Amino acid sequence: MGEVSDKRIVLALPDCEQNKALKECLIENFNAYPAATPEEAAKLILTDECKLLVFDVDFNGFDWYAFLKSEEAVSQILCKRAILIDNNFKDGDFEKQGKYISAGVSFYVMYPFYDLSVMVHYVNYLLSAVAEHDRLMSNYDKLLLESMQAIVKTIDAKDIYTRGHSERVGHYSAALAKALGMSDAQVSDVYMIGLLHDVGKIGVPDYILKKPEKLTTEEFDIIKTHTTIGNDILSEMPIVENLADGAHYHHEHYDGSGYPEGLAGENIPLVARILAVADAYDAMNSDRVYRPRLSKEVIKSELVTCSGTQFDPHIASVMLEILDTQIEEINQCLIKHNKLK
Repeated sequence: MGEVSDKRIVLALPDCEQNKALKECLIENFNAYPAATPEEAAKLILTDECKLLVFDVDFNGFDWYAFLKSEEAVSQILCKRAILIDNNFKDGDFEKQGKYISAGVSFYVMYPFYDLSVMVHYVNYLLSAVAEHDRLMSNYDKLLLESMQAIVKTIDAKDIYTRGHSERVGHYSAALAKALGMSDAQVSDVYMIGLLHDVGKIGVPDYILKKPEKLTTEEFDIIKTHTTIGNDILSEMPIVENLADGAHYHHEHYDGSGYPEGLAGENIPLVARILAVADAYDAMNSDRVYRPRLSKEVIKSELVTCSGTQFDPHIASVMLEILDTQIEEINQCLIKHNKLK
């Protein structure tokens, strides 16, 4: 068994004589899961834990080419691998072969197989390539996160009263995203979007950010520009999907009374609706120059009162569940890392 055999392989191989020995070989040598249908296999390879797809191109008439070219599969197969098995390859099918290879297939294997040990070699080679890709991406993600945290420190340095706010909003937003059923990759993106949601405050004068008295109408109008400034900055950084949306729309209200565009309901991007709840929770749970932090019960009451007006009702209800089940653990982690004052 290969050293990277713990990476799950999805087998989309129908029960026929040609595939029998191959299926047995892969199950014996690797952590391979035989899917009952091509639809099941296609769904599994899009999950985070599945790294390699071995599929019979003629399995139940499934359109593998259309699947591989779909938007969702394209983004996944680029960081995974696929082996196509063709039990009915005929002379002149080289155009078909080229089509599938251009769609992301790593190896196009024709029956009869030369030797099953060669297939084991193929699989080990591809899993090693996936493991190396994952390692490089992990290093990239670490560098990206450290860069974002450096930017956040720059934002925090402008206003001592909200220090740590961006980090906390990132964590609360990630908790909401996870509770809403998002994938691990999406949760990670939401965390980073939360980190940078207030980056536009770099363009707001310090005297306004630090003013202890109530802001004038003109000063509040200047504060509101941090959303568009943030959008302008992050639109030039396409490193995380929807990165600019968090900065641009996190002050939109579900009933359309927010800013900068007055969007309402599901016209507000989902990530911004998540951030709106996380941002408001942290504001209520923090000491501010104009008032001490609010009690947990008052915060819960505000979430209920503002559900459907300021907040997406479903996301507000999920935040209420988090307050009852997870918030202490999240806050203890933040205290440990000195992000909760």
